[in-house]
Amino acid sequence: MSESNIRTGWICIATEGDTVDNRNISAQWLNEMASAYNPDFYTAMIWPEHKRTDDAMGHVIALKAEKVAGKTKLFAVLKPSRQLQRLNSMGQYQFCSIEPWPDFAGTGKHYLIGLGVTNQPASTGTTQMQFSQGKRIIAKSEPLHFSAQSKKVSAAEFQQLLGALQGVAQRQQELENKLYTATCEARGFYLV
Repeated sequence: MSESNIRTGWICIATEGDTVDNRNISAQWLNEMASAYNPDFYTAMIWPEHKRTDDAMGHVIALKAEKVAGKTKLFAVLKPSRQLQRLNSMGQYQFCSIEPWPDFAGTGKHYLIGLGVTNQPASTGTTQMQFSQGKRIIAKSEPLHFSAQSKKVSAAEFQQLLGALQGVAQRQQELENKLYTATCEARGFYLV
């Protein structure tokens, strides 16, 4: 497995309920896998199409289960290999498929023993992975939903908000400039 320093943010790898391929994922499984997962005890590796004949394409760093829109979802932080990042950038291996194991090591609980990466989703509600070079966030996440408020904002409050946003934008530009300068210097290019 070609090592990489990249890791994803939290991405959805499974949702409770019926799957496209006629399986059923239990909310109990997802909760058990999230609460029991410990990569120091057993690390779930990432496998292309669940095939262990090929090299692993990364591993699972962490799991958590959350209720979203009334359904339990299993979220993971992944550390993909360079090979997975390259293949994903070409449109392959964009979806995850869990490998739950019941009564893992006599614990009486389901445990995530592996994660398949596939070209089409088998489970509904999962995150489509999309790795991007040069960006720290390398997977699409759950959408944010905002609701309109009927509260009127005064001109002074609007100006205060606008000033705060401009301050954030200015600070971000300063940080990006420092990062660009440091990158150039590290590569032996010095800005005059």
